[in-house]
Amino acid sequence: MSSEELLFDPAVEEILREVASDPNSVLLRVPRASSVQVLLESNPIVRDRASLLSKAERELLRAHRAEVAHLLRQACMMHVYAGPEIEARRGLVRSVTKDTQVQIPTNAQWVASARGELELSRGLESEPVGIELLERCVADGSVERVSVAQLAAAAQRLHPTDHARIYAGLDLLHGGQLDSARRLFESVLEGCPRRIDAAYALTNLGYLHGAFGRGRRALEFYSRATVVDDTLELAVMNVLLMSVALGIREKALAASRRIDGDLTADHSAVTAMCSAVEFSVRAGALDSFENLESNVRWLSDRSGDATRRLVHALL
Repeated sequence: MSSEELLFDPAVEEILREVASDPNSVLLRVPRASSVQVLLESNPIVRDRASLLSKAERELLRAHRAEVAHLLRQACMMHVYAGPEIEARRGLVRSVTKDTQVQIPTNAQWVASARGELELSRGLESEPVGIELLERCVADGSVERVSVAQLAAAAQRLHPTDHARIYAGLDLLHGGQLDSARRLFESVLEGCPRRIDAAYALTNLGYLHGAFGRGRRALEFYSRATVVDDTLELAVMNVLLMSVALGIREKALAASRRIDGDLTADHSAVTAMCSAVEFSVRAGALDSFENLESNVRWLSDRSGDATRRLVHALL
């Protein structure tokens, strides 16, 4: 991904700098404690005629509402999928078009890339750029770093989407705030989501139940996700892995045939899943499953390279 794709439109950047520097700004400043509640609201959108808004905030709403909401969701995505604190989040890609994917840079790469461009062209080494600039717009004055839920809630105020709820829910899930994560994923399903968003919400609810040790319940959610959107490779891989862990061999074999028919062993989705599974293994998340090695060996003898790579990550 080139740095040009990550730099903001100059007009948007100028407005964001004004918003970030205004101590009385209220548009994007969502207190950490109320961020989940904002995300659960059915219509949190702020109108451009709302009282207490500054001139810059009104201009943002009038001309750049959707664009800034998109940037905030991108910031959420960068934190969730490329955060340096969890190894399993590295090396993922995002779709640009139906047939094209690009690597997701880490937050540090994004900031460094954008900052390098700015230093060359403007000499603004000390000014915030990229995610840092967005975070300054959202920061509520507390000493804690801006959370993904705050960024997502700010995006919802501009242009509500299920994406924002899913990103926030994932970050809360990774952080152990399981009840808040569950409420966000369930809120996606309570509306009229797109198939892909419903499938992601179901998959993440599967992760959540897996975190509680409810393997069969997790498998139910993964299976529902594959029914809602049968193109979601993530859900099919989770069906495979949980079926192997639980010893449900025929279900695992059916999932393996789909995976081996669609993916190669070096596919980016397989690589990312293997990294996540290996992280879980090191954390002891699979220690309670019995006969895991024999189940892996049984399936390996009946499957292709992609499946073999995935299930061997369980060991």
